[in-house]
Amino acid sequence: MIILGNLDQLVSASNIWNKIRTILEKQDALGDSLPLQCQTHRRTTSVHQVDDLVSLKNGGCAQDCKLTMPCGHQCLESCHGPAARHRCGQVCPRTCPSGHPCSKPCDELCGPCQTRVERTLKCGHTALLACHERVDLAACRVVDLRSLPCGHQLTVTCGVDPGQCKEQCSAQLDCGHLCTSPCHFGQPDHTCSEPCSKICERNHPCQGKCGSPCVECTVLVDRELTCGHRASVPCSTDLRNFDCLQNCQRTLECGHPCRSLCYEPCDTDCRYRGELVLACGHSVQGRCADRPKCDQPCQQVLTCGHPCQNTCGAPCEENCTRLVPTGSSGKCSHSPMVPCSEARGNQSHRDHVCKERCGARMRCGHLCTGVCSQCERGVHAGCEEPCPRRLVCGHQCPALCGQLCPPCKLKSDIRCPHSKSGGKCGEMPRPCKEKCVWRCPHLKCSKKCGAKCSRSVCTEKCALTLKCGHPCRAYCGERCVCAECGKGPSESPLVNLGCGCGLSEEEVASHAKSTEIHLFDCPRCRKVVFFSPWHKQIMEERMERVESLNDYFFSRSTKVEERKTELLNQVKSLMSPSTEEFCKFVRTSLDSRSKKLISSTDLAALEIQAKLL
Repeated sequence: MIILGNLDQLVSASNIWNKIRTILEKQDALGDSLPLQCQTHRRTTSVHQVDDLVSLKNGGCAQDCKLTMPCGHQCLESCHGPAARHRCGQVCPRTCPSGHPCSKPCDELCGPCQTRVERTLKCGHTALLACHERVDLAACRVVDLRSLPCGHQLTVTCGVDPGQCKEQCSAQLDCGHLCTSPCHFGQPDHTCSEPCSKICERNHPCQGKCGSPCVECTVLVDRELTCGHRASVPCSTDLRNFDCLQNCQRTLECGHPCRSLCYEPCDTDCRYRGELVLACGHSVQGRCADRPKCDQPCQQVLTCGHPCQNTCGAPCEENCTRLVPTGSSGKCSHSPMVPCSEARGNQSHRDHVCKERCGARMRCGHLCTGVCSQCERGVHAGCEEPCPRRLVCGHQCPALCGQLCPPCKLKSDIRCPHSKSGGKCGEMPRPCKEKCVWRCPHLKCSKKCGAKCSRSVCTEKCALTLKCGHPCRAYCGERCVCAECGKGPSESPLVNLGCGCGLSEEEVASHAKSTEIHLFDCPRCRKVVFFSPWHKQIMEERMERVESLNDYFFSRSTKVEERKTELLNQVKSLMSPSTEEFCKFVRTSLDSRSKKLISSTDLAALEIQAKLL
């Protein structure tokens, strides 16, 4: 085994190589060269570096091979060891049977002799062929000028069939032209391919060939048709069989023009669609062949003096249905509207049920939209106008005016800067566990965002200049506000609760002492304050008031259901002919299937009316 490498470097890197070097020195197995011996010449070469291997690249030594090969020549290459094949590069000494020397190297096979010799072919011509080629299989390449039976001469290769003559016939035809077809010796039929010189009756040249029958003239000419129209048609067209594609000019019995083409039979049903004048004189839109009935009001006047209420095409009515006032019935200020035929019959209208709109102004300030006859006892229908009240959370009430204000279903506007959206409206938000953001260059809160702050407001003035160009009038670290743009007093620092209004400290403190139950908002624009570390305690107190009111609201809602049940039971005991209408109204108002909610105030009115009965 031979190990190649830098022993000094291996010893410095590992102790085991130091032991290996000691063993190798004792065995005299260390050296600075590698001895390589040629197996052919038994010559030893010492290799000290990579350049010493250049002379040994063929696997032998630096001497010439000079080994005598089976062909008798010596190998002229450098020593290449016994594994490599010997190749003789000298000229081959062998000859072909005809005595021509081989032109290939001695090491290669001679193969067929390629020496060119002149041979006489079986056609009589001579040609240069390779020595090994057979004369009977060689093709003659001599080109001859051969005369064909038709008299034309053709240049063809020796031994190749000339085939059919490809020259032009050029025979003189009866029409005076020369035949331009390929030579057709033995076939007397000639065809002239020159343009025909004949003309049609309108002096148009024939478009066919001279040797073919004349074709119909296709030149377009302007001609008058049998119907009187003019059209551009081929010259040879028989006008008796030509279909005119222009519109028909005839008029139908209804007075409208025919919509068919000129060559088609006229329409039996008029296809006109548009404005039609009926026999009554009115105009309608429709199809002439299927005229619609007149839908205009009838212009006839009845005996009572009113116009007929039917349409123009229908028979006039006998009894006039026009509604006319008959005077007050005494039950309300409205005048009953009855058909004219009944009014002229002097019938009594004291029992007439008024169906006019009530129009009375209710306690909420809106006008009653119910039916007058249903509001006779002072109980009006529920108000259907949007509720104008604002909920304690600051959002607009989504219910109707006559309904009980429902709990707010919107998201709460109160949230800290760490929350993307507020929680359920009217409920205290969860305490935020993030660090409080209330800080300025002078003071910093060390508490969590949801806890009570450990600092008070900074009394220094803000040093920033706003985008409007005015100096900020807020305290340091608070929301910026402009005294001029915010319309606030400019003498003392201002407070911005997030809405942009410039408020004084006295104005905010006075508003915070209000006993009204609602979320903390701006005293000017009434917008709810969604976040303010300075006023965090006030916001929490107001939220506690709102939550208490919500609890009271739900307890009252359950009592309303109990009162409704009690009133329905009371109405059942009041059933009589005189109270039937009132009892029916109460059942309808308190029906659980009704989409309208009855307020506590309207329920109290019904309770009082029931006690009076």
